[in-house]
Order: sequence, then C-alpha cells, then structure tokens
Amino acid sequence: MNNLAQSSNYEFGCPQFSYSEKHVIQTNIPGLQLSHFETGSRRGAKLHIQGDTVNYNDLSITILIDEDFKSYLEFYDKFMQGFNPEDGTYFCDDFNCYVQINDNQGDPLFRVDYFNCKLSSTDDITLDSQNDQEFMSFTVNFAYDYYKITRI
Repeated sequence: MNNLAQSSNYEFGCPQFSYSEKHVIQTNIPGLQLSHFETGSRRGAKLHIQGDTVNYNDLSITILIDEDFKSYLEFYDKFMQGFNPEDGTYFCDDFNCYVQINDNQGDPLFRVDYFNCKLSSTDDITLDSQNDQEFMSFTVNFAYDYYKITRI
C-alpha cells in the first residue's frame, strides 16, 4: 500500500508534512506552458515565434481529514508560521516535495521533484451535519520554481 488513504500507484512526499503525506488521496502532475508571441509578416500572416519563458501550473494535493484534524492543522500551522497579522507580512521558507509514480506491482517508474515550493492556498472545508459523506478532505495548492522528472 502506498499510503493510508488508498492503494493507488503514486506516492506524495514532503518532509515538512510528514503526517499529511500519508493521507493524500489525489494529486496532479502539473502542466507547463511555453510562451509564444505573434509577429506579422509582409504577406499578412501571423507567425508564432518561440519565446524564452516556461510557466508551470500549480501542484495540487487533496488530503483526507483525519478524526483529530491533524492533517489539516499541519498545513494551517505551516501557513501561520510565517504570518504576522500586525503588519500584514508573510514569509515562509521554501521546501521541496515529490510525486513518485509506480507500476501495478508497486515498483517505481519515475519521480517528479518540485523545487522551492511555497504554499499558495487551501480550499474551504465544509462542515455539514445533514450530509452523509463518509469523509472530509481539503485541497492545498503549491507554487514552485520548477520541477524535474527522473526515470527510475
């Protein structure tokens, strides 16, 4: 089993969130966007010229909330660690994390390492006593400088 939440074929790892990483139920391998700019030609056609910028989409993870809310509070504490409400400043140390993709037998295929991650946002948690939901979860979004894929 790859984590406590499911028997999927991926693992999420991050030293700063050692408790929550065992409760990840969904993640993504973010897309990337290359910049192109248009320029005109003498015949009126628009030509796309390759730019020099790569933009990375956010990394998102969805986490099961355990009975004691430890998984949520781990992220909340990290968010609030660098926040000063008196002057409105926020500083949080960067960190690295990874997603490892495994085959059906659990053997690693490749690993995506994310460098200089920063917490961007968390989704709302809906508390509803009228709903028969079996579990609660929340999503965390990370910005990062870049990622590298390593074949294993």
